[in-house]
Amino acid sequence: MKFQAAPESGMTSDPRTLALRKQLEKMRTPFRLLFGPLAWFMFIVLCASGSTPLSTALVGSGTCAIVMNCTDIALYFRRHTDFIVVLFMSCMVWGGAAAFGLFETERLPPDIAAKMPLHHGGSFFSMLAVGNSFQLRREAFLVFVFNLLMSHACMRVKFVSTYGSPEDHMDTLSMLIFAGLCCFFLRSLRDEAFFAAVEFKKMKQHAEKQKHSFLAYIMHEVRNPLSASCLLMCEQSEVIAELKQLVEAHADQRGGAREGEEKERDMEDLQMKLESLDDLSRTVLSQIDQMGNICDDVLHLEKLASGTFEFSFSPGSVVRFYEETVREAAPVFKSKHLVFKPEIYVADSVNVFSLSEEEDVRVWADFARLKQVLSNFLSNARKFSPAGGAVSFRLEVCLLSESPSHSRGGSPHASHLPDDAFTEGSTWVRLRFSVKDRGVGLSEEDLPKLFKPYSQIRAGEQQNGGGTGLGLCISRVLVDAHCGGTIAAVSEGTGKGSEFFFEFDSPIVGMLPSDDSPGLSPSANVAVGGGSGCGEAGSAENVDIEVREGGAE
Repeated sequence: MKFQAAPESGMTSDPRTLALRKQLEKMRTPFRLLFGPLAWFMFIVLCASGSTPLSTALVGSGTCAIVMNCTDIALYFRRHTDFIVVLFMSCMVWGGAAAFGLFETERLPPDIAAKMPLHHGGSFFSMLAVGNSFQLRREAFLVFVFNLLMSHACMRVKFVSTYGSPEDHMDTLSMLIFAGLCCFFLRSLRDEAFFAAVEFKKMKQHAEKQKHSFLAYIMHEVRNPLSASCLLMCEQSEVIAELKQLVEAHADQRGGAREGEEKERDMEDLQMKLESLDDLSRTVLSQIDQMGNICDDVLHLEKLASGTFEFSFSPGSVVRFYEETVREAAPVFKSKHLVFKPEIYVADSVNVFSLSEEEDVRVWADFARLKQVLSNFLSNARKFSPAGGAVSFRLEVCLLSESPSHSRGGSPHASHLPDDAFTEGSTWVRLRFSVKDRGVGLSEEDLPKLFKPYSQIRAGEQQNGGGTGLGLCISRVLVDAHCGGTIAAVSEGTGKGSEFFFEFDSPIVGMLPSDDSPGLSPSANVAVGGGSGCGEAGSAENVDIEVREGGAE
């Protein structure tokens, strides 16, 4: 039996209810697989040994069958989870009372009757322990204690009236008073421990929030002087350019032979100094730009870690997105004397959803973030590939045989999909982007470090890759935000190149007119240069893309 949770709007913020829900979620499967079979086995053994009559075993087994599903039912009611748990536990205590003679009309044999007080005490204290193990609110806990004490009192009164003496009633009353005091004493101890843990968690969250805020503040404060320095260096570069023009104009107007030779030497010295100053300015600008990129990366990661990063999912043509990425990246690879090989593979089963050659199948994705991930892949391939090397950029689109088990709210991507994407007749595709090079490659010990923050690998350090090592970590989070998103890298070893790829699922949402460019703004650029968001973008030019359609590879 399965129950779907109620809407999130009904969720409570009470710490005890939240803790209880976590308890139930952890014990759902073990409770169903262990509690029922063990309880049934216990009643079978008791019945076979003659300790309990057949009617008792049947009532107890039926109660256990109902209780087996209590975790699923309780989790469905978000605001009143604890009262549903108390309802089931109350059924258990009254069921236990019924099983141990509350409604028994026939007298038990003397040997069985002698064993019943032991069963009474065992069932009572076991339910007392179970009730105290759950994080129940005070009202729900009082309801449970009342039902536990009343059921045990009724069961004992009936049993003592039939098989015992009047003095036994005082023993029952004493045990109930003692159990009630123990129950509330344990409850007070649990309250102190629980609220201390809640307070500690709040303090920890507050400390984490302060840390993120402090780091963000520092980064913003660092960026301000960097921006000012950058503007000043730009002005200095302009002044240097003007000085060069003045030097050249003055050299054209030099007079007499000897005086002209002296002026020429002076001009050469001045020219060398100006060129040196120009080189220095370029270096400083590059370093300032790199520091700005580091700040951007850290701030970006902090937003992702704190959950304040905003995604923008929209329908768009993945083929057109890929082609535009290729057009913008190809000139940069050409300028670095690298062979750029784009390839597209689209399965026949996907092509049937295109109405014509001018229309492409659309999918849902955050294309701006996917471009950021591809930017990082292409940048790494460019930096770590030798001159004359080849870099392949591949897109694969395949139809999924059945709709995946993604649920709304399971990821930012799923939360933005239309409702019909989760219906039984929806059509989903699997998209895979990969960038493969024959550069420095990756060693076996470097592969696990790739997608962790601040973990530049040795190959990048040897080639002065620069950066913070956050690019791939940020890429992992951006890909994980998509349904079924996975990102990874493979390499045969150092010096044998590497392949970076990511995959995700998306429903097909319709066709796109040929005069539109979904998911891309007209001014969007693919950054394939060094750093973060500061790549070199060449002018768009025609690029031959190898298209492979249909058939299985």
